[in-house]
Amino acid sequence: MGGSFSVHLNSVNDPRVWFLLPILLSSFLAQSVAAGDDSQRILDQVESRLNNEPANPRLLAARGIALGRLGRDGEGLQSLEKALIISPKFLPALEGAAEISYRGHDPKAAAFLTRVLELEPNNAAAHGMTGAMAFEKGDCAAAMAHFSRAEAVITNDSLALAQWGECLIVSNRPASGVERLRASLVLQPGNKNVAYDLALALHLAGKDAEALQAAAALSLDSEVENLRGSIYASQNRVPEAIAALRKAAELDPKNEQNYIDLASVCLDHQSFDVAKDVVNAGIANLPDSAALYTLRGAIAAQTSDVEQSAADFERARRLQPDRSYGDVGLSLLLRQQDQIEQAIAVIRPRLKKSPGDATLNFLLADLLMRKSEDPGNQAEREARKLLTNAVRLQPELAKAHAALGKLLFQVGETDRAASELKRALQLDPGDRVALNQYVLVLRRLNRNEEARAAAQQLQEVLTADRKNEVEKNRFRLVRLPAQ
Repeated sequence: MGGSFSVHLNSVNDPRVWFLLPILLSSFLAQSVAAGDDSQRILDQVESRLNNEPANPRLLAARGIALGRLGRDGEGLQSLEKALIISPKFLPALEGAAEISYRGHDPKAAAFLTRVLELEPNNAAAHGMTGAMAFEKGDCAAAMAHFSRAEAVITNDSLALAQWGECLIVSNRPASGVERLRASLVLQPGNKNVAYDLALALHLAGKDAEALQAAAALSLDSEVENLRGSIYASQNRVPEAIAALRKAAELDPKNEQNYIDLASVCLDHQSFDVAKDVVNAGIANLPDSAALYTLRGAIAAQTSDVEQSAADFERARRLQPDRSYGDVGLSLLLRQQDQIEQAIAVIRPRLKKSPGDATLNFLLADLLMRKSEDPGNQAEREARKLLTNAVRLQPELAKAHAALGKLLFQVGETDRAASELKRALQLDPGDRVALNQYVLVLRRLNRNEEARAAAQQLQEVLTADRKNEVEKNRFRLVRLPAQ
């Protein structure tokens, strides 16, 4: 449910095919072609005329479209391509070729659609098809851009709306996703995938009561139970969250995410022993999970079991050397032990292998900034470059914006610092460090009214944090004695 970038359009008459182009054979044959007309008869008439005019692009295009209506897409596309060789900018032929090739998942579809949009930039149907192709490739930014320009033709198409909604979730815009997913579900009430995505979007948008109601209508499987557990956890309904997440793990014991989420709830309530038991159960079912070993290493680090922590991080690194699990975990452990140089030595080779990893850029910059507080030195210059890379590679990485803002403030670039810290707080309004720095920057800029507002926001965040801490401490999960 959710998260799958795939579209299957097998039938010419599939009701999901919202992009049928407004091309009427009457434009070529000077006759009305209603929905029930005999396409074979029309094809016969077109081919008869082609005997006398074999190079007429209009007749070739009409033949291609008629063949497509008869389900003979291969022949239809050939005829349309012949028309385009003679007249490369003949829009009806391009539209017909785009429709047939898209319907058949032909790689040529992208090129045809590009040519259509060059000639007719506001062609909503072409934007819709291009958006769906971008969705299939996992390119949500492009998909959303095209879907927004195709809105006029997709308001009654459940699949396109669902794809748009899923991309909005992926792009951290769940509130907008709710709107599209609701519309999709109205059109196709029995679609369980869309119903799940709607519940998820509601949860991510902070509408947990509605999210729980939407999830309640779904048949209970591991993924739904996991979602219910996350919703309960955000509502501080800890017993229900634990029960749902345990059920999710029982239903799908080979899904590492269930163990990670359940352990996270335990950690939120400072129940390290129980969290470790949960992760151990996960490792028993998934002995090759680098993520679970990394989590167990993090738990060991929290309980000052440095030897166990280092061993688990090393195991994670060996299990998935192409991922950053073990190296990042070990670097954080070393940083916690004030072994900054050793932590830097762990991250540098990893970053050299993966220079496009925003998180690694941020982590190394953070370590370098901890290494030296002297502004203007070599470590600071490297950290600045790394943070600039991080926010370029991942513009939504709030902590990188906050760190870059702090560094810029230290070296006297106050205006740029204010801009970076403001962006960090837009992404994460509860970041106490960024708020504190923002107050100082605004005061330096004599923007005193804004500084007072930021200081008030910081006070509210601190108060909310204390309240949350008290709420979390209401529950302490304990390990039951062995039977």
